[in-house]
Amino acid sequence: MQGLGRYLNRKLARWARCKYKTLRRHKRRSEEWLHKMRKAYPRQFVHWQFLRVKVG
Repeated sequence: MQGLGRYLNRKLARWARCKYKTLRRHKRRSEEWLHKMRKAYPRQFVHWQFLRVKVG
């Protein structure tokens, strides 16, 4: 299950790089952005609630 959470987080970080120009070529910055999103909105994605996966 942890592997699934990591996979989903990688896909979310990739999505953020495609959506936001400032993250486009910055893998680490997109992971940091995702970490901030998790802190700000912990119920945004189901796998954050149930798997307690670390982001970044």
